[in-house]
Amino acid sequence: MTPAFAVGLRGRLLLLFLAALAVMLGMLAWHTLGQREKDIRAAKEKVALSAMHVAAEQRGIVRRADQLLLSLTRLPQWHGDRSPEECSRVLAQWEKTEALFFNIGFAKTNGDIECMAVPMRSAINVADRPYFQRALKTRELIIGGALVGRSTGTPAMVFARGLWDEAGQARGVLFVALDLSWLKRQLAETRLPAGSTLLVVDSRGTVLARYPDEGGWTAMSVAELPLFELMSAQGEGVAEESDPAGTRRVFAFTPLMDTIQGRVYLWIGIPKDVVTGPAERESATYIMISLTSLLAIFWVLWVSGRRWFLRPVSALSGAARRIDQGDLAARTGLDYADDELGQLARSFDDMAEGIQSREQQLDRVNHALRVLSAGNRALLGAKDEPSLIEDMCRAIVEAGGYRMAWVGYAEHDPEKNVRTVAAWGVERDFFDSLNITWDETESGRVPAGTAIRLGIRVASNDIKTDPAYAPWRERVQRHGVAASLALPLRVRGDVIGALCVCSTDPDAFDEEVVEILSETADDLAFGIANQRTQAEYVRTRSALATAEARFGAAARASIDALVIMKRVQGEDGEILDFEFTDLNPPAEQLLGMTRGQVIGQKLCELIPLSRSRGFFDKYVAVATTGTPLEEEFPIDIPQIKAKWLRQQVVRVDEGIAISSRDITVWKEAAAAMRRLQEQNALILNSAGNGICGVDVEGRATFINPAGAAMLQLTPEEFVGQFTHALHHHSKADGTPYPHDECPIYAAYRDGAVHRATDEVFWRKDGTSFPVEYVSTPIRDESGALVGAVVSFSDITRRKAAEAALDRAHRALRTLSAGNEALVRAASEEELLQSATRIIVEIGGYRMAGVGYVQDDAEKRIKPMAWAGMEEGYIAEGIQTWADTEAGQRPISRAIRSGKPELARDIASDPAFANWKDAAAQRGYASNLALPLADGAGIIGALCIYAREPNAFDAEETRLLTELANDLAYGIVTLRTRAERDRIAHAHAHHAEILQKTLEQSIHVIADTLEARDPYTAGHQRRVAELATAIARELGLTEDKIRGIHLAASIHDLGKINVPAEILAKPGKLTDIEFMLIKVHPQAGYDILKDVDFPWPIADMVRQHHEKLDGSGYPQGLKGGQILLESRIMTVADVVEAMASHRPYRAALGMDVALKEIERGRGSVYDPAVADACLKLFREGKFAFHA
Repeated sequence: MTPAFAVGLRGRLLLLFLAALAVMLGMLAWHTLGQREKDIRAAKEKVALSAMHVAAEQRGIVRRADQLLLSLTRLPQWHGDRSPEECSRVLAQWEKTEALFFNIGFAKTNGDIECMAVPMRSAINVADRPYFQRALKTRELIIGGALVGRSTGTPAMVFARGLWDEAGQARGVLFVALDLSWLKRQLAETRLPAGSTLLVVDSRGTVLARYPDEGGWTAMSVAELPLFELMSAQGEGVAEESDPAGTRRVFAFTPLMDTIQGRVYLWIGIPKDVVTGPAERESATYIMISLTSLLAIFWVLWVSGRRWFLRPVSALSGAARRIDQGDLAARTGLDYADDELGQLARSFDDMAEGIQSREQQLDRVNHALRVLSAGNRALLGAKDEPSLIEDMCRAIVEAGGYRMAWVGYAEHDPEKNVRTVAAWGVERDFFDSLNITWDETESGRVPAGTAIRLGIRVASNDIKTDPAYAPWRERVQRHGVAASLALPLRVRGDVIGALCVCSTDPDAFDEEVVEILSETADDLAFGIANQRTQAEYVRTRSALATAEARFGAAARASIDALVIMKRVQGEDGEILDFEFTDLNPPAEQLLGMTRGQVIGQKLCELIPLSRSRGFFDKYVAVATTGTPLEEEFPIDIPQIKAKWLRQQVVRVDEGIAISSRDITVWKEAAAAMRRLQEQNALILNSAGNGICGVDVEGRATFINPAGAAMLQLTPEEFVGQFTHALHHHSKADGTPYPHDECPIYAAYRDGAVHRATDEVFWRKDGTSFPVEYVSTPIRDESGALVGAVVSFSDITRRKAAEAALDRAHRALRTLSAGNEALVRAASEEELLQSATRIIVEIGGYRMAGVGYVQDDAEKRIKPMAWAGMEEGYIAEGIQTWADTEAGQRPISRAIRSGKPELARDIASDPAFANWKDAAAQRGYASNLALPLADGAGIIGALCIYAREPNAFDAEETRLLTELANDLAYGIVTLRTRAERDRIAHAHAHHAEILQKTLEQSIHVIADTLEARDPYTAGHQRRVAELATAIARELGLTEDKIRGIHLAASIHDLGKINVPAEILAKPGKLTDIEFMLIKVHPQAGYDILKDVDFPWPIADMVRQHHEKLDGSGYPQGLKGGQILLESRIMTVADVVEAMASHRPYRAALGMDVALKEIERGRGSVYDPAVADACLKLFREGKFAFHA
């Protein structure tokens, strides 16, 4: 059906153009609105930051005003009589240093202004000013509201402080005035857009100031504006509101300061049209440019539509018709551009390619299915393994149409070669020079080698580019091979080789084809396994026949009687009897009958006693369960000549086989041996030492009761066991004892007697005991070695006696060496260290330490000295001698009791529960603690640790106690000697102490002087610090540096003779006053000249104002006449004075001070000293402390 209205491609293009135009205009509108909002947010942020910046500056001005007023209240002019002119001059000087404030004044308590920095044209009274009234009632800073100055006529903010006398009475009010025009400068510095305005508004809504004030808004009320209501509610923020003139602005408002008349606010506003104007103009420009561009693009598309759209569509339609007619190779022939038609052409051609590819794939799958069918026929007709493999290769090539097929088996030779066993489609000699392997080398990376090595399917669909075919590519391509597939052949779980299929077509082996051909490989592997099973069955039948013949020959040659019997069963399958089917000659001899007489006879008929003696039931059990029977038994029947038989019965097919041997002679020999053993047992049981025997295999043959008791074993548990593994397996330290080193076994190996005097045997419970033993070889009648007899004794008591004697000798050696150390020790520390070292090195103990009693709340024990294996043990086990759970170790008990305390086994001692692991790691097994007393009480304890448990017997403890008493005596003696030396030392250094006392007194005088002159407080200390640093930079000795520091600390001592009024005078000194000041170096010299210092302190003080050119005072010395120490103090004094505040001026700063030193270097100041000072500051090595 044809639509009523059809739209061609060009019409659709027009519709797309209009849609794009609508989208573009919408995006421009959205962008414009977004940019406008962004500009407004940025403006709000900027105006808010500007408002906060101005408010912060105002808070700084308030603090500066407060500091200025506080400084003014401390001026001496307010004490005593003063003239208004002098007062105004002083205030004018201060006003010049404070650029922010345009007036400073002082009003009496009645409101009359006494003096002011700005000259008064007439008398002024400020008693009616609220700030004045409030300042007379409080000592705090008062901020008045905005007003117009009566003397200056300028709008201002007034800051005031009351002036109080020592009795607490108000003497007047000091005030400073701030010109609000500084806000105009701040507005300019914020760099806000043109048209921005700044307002100061009080809490009632009155405009106190506006910059610029083009409309005369000052004193106007803005209380009705919405912005004022928002400010009253929020306090600070930003908003878009109208100003009094109706102009929309972006405002920021914030508190500026709190005055006695309420809070004053700051408003800063930017015109909104200035903020949004750029975005709107930019949007209009973009719209015009976009419309022009779209119109030009539409015209180009409309004109060239046929070439760009109609022609490609025709090509697509033609290709579709050819495919519909069966031409699967049809394509569009268009370029694959990145536009929609190019992508459509690509998709169409890809679809056509896919249809053609699926047709080819279907053809390949059909070939593979034909291979699978032909392979199954080859499996059914195979006669042996080689013919099966060859038939399968032929079926793959002929039925599947492949170029070739071959099977290679994996050889397990060193090179791991792949042996070709069958091939079709190519000559066999084709593979001779290929040298294919299945190892990890290059020759094993071909698909066949990889399939065998990894047991996976490997397809190579393009041999031209496959790197695995690099060594063979040229040769296989000459045979037309373009792709190959290798499939592993698994037989009974193991990969035995690979089936390889080669095709002339690239990409011949897709996933579906590989799956079908894998089934063919599995079928081939199954056929190979089946052929091998059949061949193995034939070989097994042949081997079984051979084995039966050999068994018959072995039975006839055996010395044992062997009979074969089969079951005789009833109707229900129960065994009624056994019938003889075969027997060998020894069996004929045992039964006394020939083979012909026995075969065919029933067991119970031939030997009736078989049933009554229970043999028949035992044979039935073997035949039914298959459990072999082996036993020895006596026999006395006429049919059998033997007296004792050993028989072995096993099930054979449907019967049993019985092997019997006459052991009568053996039994008689064993009886004789038992009688001999009983006689030997009587001898062994009466022996006190342990005696045991071993055979040549190392197994125990006997043991007497004494030996069994030592080992905690019964004879039954001992005999027949390997003796070395039973009780001689480890050495005394627990390390393994190799059996080939065992002297017991050596006796029956080399035929010599072996003795051991220092080894251990191990009991059944796992403990050991020291033994002494002799191992003697045993020979039979022919002289052959048949075993050994071991005689051993428990030497525990003897070892204990020897250990006790060794411990006593150890303690004696320690005591002797300790007494020598006591004589030689020069100090208590040396004595303690020597004593602990001797205990460890001479005595051989693991660790020794000395701890002293502390009389604190925790009653701690302080470690004083230790030696040996400590490794942090003392720090881990902080000890106390208090009678608590933590204070139960020997050292704590010894301090409390005053007696020796012992822990014989630390591992089991509950007092060491929290420390036993740490002690074991360090080899501590037992611990002895001995108290140390000084006659008045216990001062500490000596603590000794030994490696072995139970180390300290009574004699050893007695000797070590004597050592502890000698050590305590030595401590008391050294303490007495040290006290005597201390007293002698105190007398010898009495003069030095006096010297220090003198220096301390001088420092007290210096501190007193600074307290008298608060404006130079800390001056002498800072000069001393800088002078010391300069002297050290110059490399002076520490003794000279000390003298310079002391002299600089009191260099202004002579100012004590200068009146305090002159020292604190803020203005210029008169000639007489300056003369009094210049006298202070000489006055300081006069005070210090009679004091006996190690340094020329008095001269240093007198010369600290002398200059190299002779311009200094009081003596006018030049150059080398001035002490180096004084030259250093001169530079330090100038730098500190210029950098600090003085009553008559503010601080000049460090830069000015250093420039002065540079200016006078070499003329006024010593050049070396000046250079050292400049270096200290410029390299950051020195800075004055507050």
